[in-house]
Amino acid sequence: MCRWCQRPLPAAAETGRPRRYCRQSCRQQAYLARTLADAHGLADDQLVVDRRQLEAAQDRLALLRHALDDLERERAGGALEDLAGAFAWLHAHAVEVAALRLEPAQVAPGAGAQPAPGPETTTSSGRSASPTST
Repeated sequence: MCRWCQRPLPAAAETGRPRRYCRQSCRQQAYLARTLADAHGLADDQLVVDRRQLEAAQDRLALLRHALDDLERERAGGALEDLAGAFAWLHAHAVEVAALRLEPAQVAPGAGAQPAPGPETTTSSGRSASPTST
């Protein structure tokens, strides 16, 4: 599996190191993520993402959880047409989640560990701060 996008890797070559990424773009994104993590003092397994991307991902995951709950309820009820409808709804939301990709947030050159501008940032204490608050 690709360490960036989780897609299957192409067949391994007979010689050389095993591949870690499926494409050059995945390798580049992983490098950018590591560089950004270093700039922010984060560990290798941590990633800085745009708040809007994270919230969109959380919304899609919540829809998928609701779809799974509905499917389980319909399965227990036993009505075949209700089950087919619940499965179609689950499939539609699962496709959205499967297409979801979180990319590292872009930091302008020379910006260092400054948070990316946006409607809301997180303070060093972890509290959320609105740009209009004093």
